[in-house]
Amino acid sequence: MSTTYPPYIEEPTGAVVPGVSGPPTPVLPGTLCNYNQGSTDPTDGWAFIQVLQKICPAGTTFSVQQVNYGPFQPMYPAGETRRQWTLFIVFPSDTIMKVFSGDYGYLENWMREWLGYNDINGGGIGNPGTWALARSPGSTSLYLIPVYTPTAPPPPPPPPPPAVTITQLDADLASYNAAQTAAGQPTYALVPMAPGIPGGPVVP
Repeated sequence: MSTTYPPYIEEPTGAVVPGVSGPPTPVLPGTLCNYNQGSTDPTDGWAFIQVLQKICPAGTTFSVQQVNYGPFQPMYPAGETRRQWTLFIVFPSDTIMKVFSGDYGYLENWMREWLGYNDINGGGIGNPGTWALARSPGSTSLYLIPVYTPTAPPPPPPPPPPAVTITQLDADLASYNAAQTAAGQPTYALVPMAPGIPGGPVVP
C-alpha cells in the first residue's frame, strides 16, 4: 500500500439550505463529500470503499446514497458534484451476529478518518493506517464494525540550526584570513550593514 496520502481539504462550497422565513443557510464544507455516484476515480470516495471491501465478508454489499436528514433539501451550485453521500454496508445474513449492517453515516466522515490523522492535526494531513472488522474500543457489543487504526504519526522534523552570531562569524573569518595570509592571498573584513546600503565582505 502506498505511504503517500492526499491531504483532506474542506474546499469552499456555495451549497445552502433554504431558509424557513429568512435567507438560505450556508452548508459547511465538512458535510459534503467528493464522491461521485458510480465513479471509480481513485481520488474520490470509491477508493475508500474498495479498502472496506477487502476486509468485509464475501457477499457484503455497499450502497452509496444521497440522504438528507431534515425537512429541507440542500441546494447545490450548478456544476458542483459533492453531495451529502451516506454509505450503507449490508453483510450476508449468516454473519449478522458478527458484524453490523446498516447506515454507516456520511461517507465524508469515513474519508476523514482514512485520509486525516485527526482533526487537531490540521484537519487533513494524510496518515497511513489499517481497517479491520472489530468492536469499537471499549464496546461490549456482539457486533463488529470497520475500525480504523492509524499508524504512529511521522516524527517531527529536526529543529532548525541555531542562528549564527557575530562572534561566530568573527571567529570563522579570522580562521579564514589566517589561511589566506599564509597563502599570500587577500584577507577580508566584515562590514556592518547600514540602512539602505548593501552589505557584504570587502577587500580592505
